[in-house]
Amino acid sequence: MQRLLPIVLQASLALIDDSPWQALRQSLLEGRGDTVFQQAAQLKTDLEDRPTIAVQRAQQLLAGRPANSADWTVEDWLIALPVVLAVNAVIEESRIGGRSPRSLPAGPVLAETATHYLIRRGPLTRPQRGGWLVPDSPDGLLVGAVPIRKRLGGASIGLQSPRVRGVGDPPTTITIVPALETPQDLAIREVAPSSARAHAGFAVEAMADPARIVKTTLGALSRGTWVVLPEGSVSPATLTALIQGLEKRRANTGLVFAGTGCHDGYNRAHVLGPSGRILWQQTKMRLWHVDDQTRLTAWFGHPPKHALPYQEATNIGETITIVDLPKAGRILIAICEDLERDTAPLRDVIRLSRPDWIISPVFDTGTGIDRWSGRRARDHATRGATTIIATPAALTRLERPGDTVITVGLITLPSGLAMPLTIDAAACGTGVAPPMDLPR
Repeated sequence: MQRLLPIVLQASLALIDDSPWQALRQSLLEGRGDTVFQQAAQLKTDLEDRPTIAVQRAQQLLAGRPANSADWTVEDWLIALPVVLAVNAVIEESRIGGRSPRSLPAGPVLAETATHYLIRRGPLTRPQRGGWLVPDSPDGLLVGAVPIRKRLGGASIGLQSPRVRGVGDPPTTITIVPALETPQDLAIREVAPSSARAHAGFAVEAMADPARIVKTTLGALSRGTWVVLPEGSVSPATLTALIQGLEKRRANTGLVFAGTGCHDGYNRAHVLGPSGRILWQQTKMRLWHVDDQTRLTAWFGHPPKHALPYQEATNIGETITIVDLPKAGRILIAICEDLERDTAPLRDVIRLSRPDWIISPVFDTGTGIDRWSGRRARDHATRGATTIIATPAALTRLERPGDTVITVGLITLPSGLAMPLTIDAAACGTGVAPPMDLPR
């Protein structure tokens, strides 16, 4: 980006009143997304008709910005990026300046100021899903900002956008592997308060046979399938077994969202490619507080020994990972409480990055359209995200042993259609994996 700016600023300064550039600047500052979309189209036309004058207008709009873009504020970037990208598209065609400009970085994060990340596809750039303000630019357009550092339980929040190659097709089928199917598959330990932890805690340990989980997962994988496992279901041993199983399978399609488990003291999800490679990870950022004595008694096998509430006995993560797959789109993982609370900074990231998919491994007694998870999924559906929630069967079997049908998954589409995935309680322990074909 820093190499691109001198090309934009090469023309001599020319003051042109009431240009579309000035109107665009005002709309950006006022946050009028629909107006920005229309004005940018005019701006692009202006560039194509009179490129030399248009570059002069661009310079006027950028006048007053620090010469080094590393010193730019959020406002500087919000003003400049539409101009830079529009000029970039014209330079690419007319070769103003004699050379092609350098492309923007790949991934959602395009730039960073001292206080904010600037990311693609925010609400100003996507008033209509799938549309770009600069349609001819392969880089798209950014006018959204997400705070880099927002205090969250003492943690500083970062944002990552790793590049993922070799996997990209959208799924045709979603399969939920509950993994923890019976009460024997699960152990929940009571953890006493300590000097480092003010609350009493609980620790979830997956006791299910890794071989059964691997067999069920591999059996569920087929062309076009994404397999999702719930929170707390993937121990380090199970993760290793899944990786080894996928390596032996030697397939080239399918993704495994390998639930979460306690890895090095963190509640962490791993996404595995069809060959077993770890594509990216997401660590849980919000801890669950439980103050229901009946529930805790069922978990521990005895009444809780300490004052309520109890808190997850894990560390919190500091990084939100956003991944763009070439055809499937943008993916974000929100682990249970991260989805439930819908608070900053994750709320801001979802609002501005507009993911196409939100994958949510959950540790709860099922899910449904009338439960908190269903309500959150509907909220995100209005912003265009397909939300996939996976829960274990074991917790329902432990807390509500009389249930004969257990909901272990919920898929909510941008259309608002919610599709629950259920299993028979009698089948638990046999390696169940309910699939759901997505509407074409």
